Amino acid sequence: METGSKPAARSVAIARCSEDANPNRNVMQGRAARAVRRGGNPARMQSQKKRKMMKVKLINLTPHAVPIRGGDGECWSLPPSGQVARVSTTPQFMGTVEMEDGTTVPIIRQAYGPVVGLPAPTPGTRYLVSAVVRAALSVRHDLVSPEDLVRDDAAGQIVGCKALEGNGGVL
Repeated sequence: METGSKPAARSVAIARCSEDANPNRNVMQGRAARAVRRGGNPARMQSQKKRKMMKVKLINLTPHAVPIRGGDGECWSLPPSGQVARVSTTPQFMGTVEMEDGTTVPIIRQAYGPVVGLPAPTPGTRYLVSAVVRAALSVRHDLVSPEDLVRDDAAGQIVGCKALEGNGGVL
């Protein structure tokens, strides 16, 4: 899909996660839990959240469904929209490092190229993208990516997130 075209409307449909995907359903989650562990006041955290909360349309521009656990412990899955935002990266050689056994290992950094598949900003809409896409476009305040990741204890694979990270600015 070309840049600027609208993703499928089904992208905003949210489905409840399966019970298996949420084994710690009754455990206090998120920022309020961290506030309690640090000796803070979870009620104050909740009131701060309410001041910043606004309803927005969330469109998933990744190729995967993204399970999201809300602050209330509920788990929801945001299906992919069918449109995927991607960024090309080009490795740049920075130098080498020599290991104790004489092996030479190259050091590279990734330079971001253009982002494709990303619609133009729309008021009241946030786009869920990969962290790499969001970082490549740090001036776009309508982009969010999964944060506070939940991992499967057995395999260590990411099975969801508890928060979304943005680039700052006013949502």
